Amino acid sequence: MSLNNKTAENGTFRKRQGFTMASNAAIRDRKLSLKAKGLYTFIMSYATMPGLTLTKSFLATHCLEKERAFNSAWDELKTHGFLKVYFTPSGENNRWCVEYELLDVADPADGVHTYYYNLAGEVTATNLTRKAQRDNAEPAPEQQADSRTPQNVGDAPRTLHYRTNGNRTYGERTNGNGGNNIILPCKTKNNTQDNHSFIQQESEGMSEEEIQDKVMEELAVQQAIPYQYASDPKMMECAIHYLTEWEFRCKHPFLTTRGFVDDRRMNAFKFCIECLIEMACARQQANYRGALISYANVIDAINRNSDHCTEGGLSEFLEQTMDDFLNACENTEITDIRKYTKSLIWSSFSTYKVKLDAACLS
Repeated sequence: MSLNNKTAENGTFRKRQGFTMASNAAIRDRKLSLKAKGLYTFIMSYATMPGLTLTKSFLATHCLEKERAFNSAWDELKTHGFLKVYFTPSGENNRWCVEYELLDVADPADGVHTYYYNLAGEVTATNLTRKAQRDNAEPAPEQQADSRTPQNVGDAPRTLHYRTNGNRTYGERTNGNGGNNIILPCKTKNNTQDNHSFIQQESEGMSEEEIQDKVMEELAVQQAIPYQYASDPKMMECAIHYLTEWEFRCKHPFLTTRGFVDDRRMNAFKFCIECLIEMACARQQANYRGALISYANVIDAINRNSDHCTEGGLSEFLEQTMDDFLNACENTEITDIRKYTKSLIWSSFSTYKVKLDAACLS
């Protein structure tokens, strides 16, 4: 008897002992791809196991697919309403607890799949409201037309992230020189970004909103920047912006003691963050003051010094680094400002806490 394709297509699966119950609503949903249905069933197979704390990272490490393919199926389940994400405050400084819920029947909820709660258990934001806030936010000007014009930005309710000895106030820096600007050169011999094309970028095809939601979720769950972000500058940029409160600072610039926008310090803020992103995405080892440092070393240093990657976790570090940077610009002849700044950043990872503690005691 000859076998043909039609015979093979009509074959049946043998019965097996042990089974996983999965919702027909998900398995038969024509809007879901086979990979999403497979992930749904895979999650369900573990979700009922007693004694197992099921996490996203556990699932990812038990799949053959790479992270990009896994996250594509994961996001598909969220988009179509089968997977919900809940962020609740842990009660500790700026830290979140994350829970996932796999539904038997899709709840599209008009596109809402991620919920953010306050300590009272009330929903304060969703993935859609956060997107609307980002879309409606006025873009910060790259350069103030007149830095001597007082700006209505000094009254924003915000808790200082850097320590103080009583001599500093919001927006004030002891080494400021009024509205005088630092002129950061656009062209230096080291002002070229590293080549990041050696690994396929996960953020390719993702919207800014999707990148931000994914990064925030992963930082909250892992409490660390994953090494794979080094191959994806968009993901790394989003993570470091979150840790340095980039969005807030661009809306509420640093002020001088007289209440004017401190363009000089804002330029230093943006330049130091730009250099840090490049360091964390560098393809090859770099020499920072005699030490050969890889992107993994930089990511490890960020994770150690960012309070478990909480929002604003690098703010203290950046404050001290900018102080040192501005002082160097005034008192040191620098031939390659980008290379110098990267070396300064690397040194700051091990010295900034000592300097801040000394300032508090003085």
